[in-house]
Amino acid sequence: MTPSVPASPRKQPVKGSASWTLIAPQISVLFVGYWSRRSPTASNFMETKLPLPLLLARIGGILCMLALAVLSWTPGPYMVRTGMLSGHEEHFLAYLLTALTISTAQGRTMPPAWTGLVLALYASMLELGQLYVAGRHPAVADLCASAFGVLIGVAVALAFSRATTRVGQ
Repeated sequence: MTPSVPASPRKQPVKGSASWTLIAPQISVLFVGYWSRRSPTASNFMETKLPLPLLLARIGGILCMLALAVLSWTPGPYMVRTGMLSGHEEHFLAYLLTALTISTAQGRTMPPAWTGLVLALYASMLELGQLYVAGRHPAVADLCASAFGVLIGVAVALAFSRATTRVGQ
């Protein structure tokens, strides 16, 4: 006679907690909505066509965000400066170009204030992350230069967007 092995109980999700099977479809809807021109609930993502400049702007925005992370968390001995600009000017320029690129990619799909807020929070996260990078330290002045670059970049993109909309009408 073989001993009976109790069936392994299935792990039940705790009430109020989200499981991956519930979250994954929502993430895919957001992804499709970001890359597509149609609504996020488009039935066939592959049929959706983005204009090439918009697609390049969105890819550029992602690359800018990755570049900011890599450059912000590069250890001090390996950090390379331009030599022509001060550290604050480098922060301002990097975040200005990132804000311009992402604001262009977003178009009218997201309010400019949200783009600015997300980029400013990203800048603060990267700045605080320097606590854990050898030879680097966070600085409030660097964060202010980054946030000011975001502010000017979003404002320029918004002004350009409104000017081109008026001309096109």
